[in-house]
Amino acid sequence: MSTLSITFEMDPSRMVSVLHRVDEGVQSETGAFRAGINRAGETYLGAMRQRFNANSVGGGGWAPLKPATILLKRRRGAGSLILVFSGKLRQSLSRGNPGNIFQVITNGVRVGTSDRTARFHQGGTRFMPARPILVPPDAATRQQMATDLTTGTIEQIKQAAA
Repeated sequence: MSTLSITFEMDPSRMVSVLHRVDEGVQSETGAFRAGINRAGETYLGAMRQRFNANSVGGGGWAPLKPATILLKRRRGAGSLILVFSGKLRQSLSRGNPGNIFQVITNGVRVGTSDRTARFHQGGTRFMPARPILVPPDAATRQQMATDLTTGTIEQIKQAAA
């Protein structure tokens, strides 16, 4: 019986070297992997801004404003949007704006707001219903965040193998 075959021999030292460079890139704060994590954080913040904007006009899950709050806002010329008085809280949900938290951590990114009123709105008080600002991402946002991370990871591997 005759056979036809070909043998490939691999040098594992090349793969070890590539994996080492991938690991260095993952640990770096400037590599493609980190860029993917940053994009995922921005994707999440974008989704929270969209949610905030939808809820602030009364189109979401937030409780409507009490009549006394509406009257106070009118007197102060603050408009009728829920959780928008000066606009600082909403603006803090954009990277780089005052009050925005966008912090690189070991294996990810921490995002949020340092606006002093946010925690009261997030959980509510005895006098005010909870109007959550930061919530777990929905399925579409999770999918986009996963795509952001995957793209960064693939690019990091490509750079390491080059």
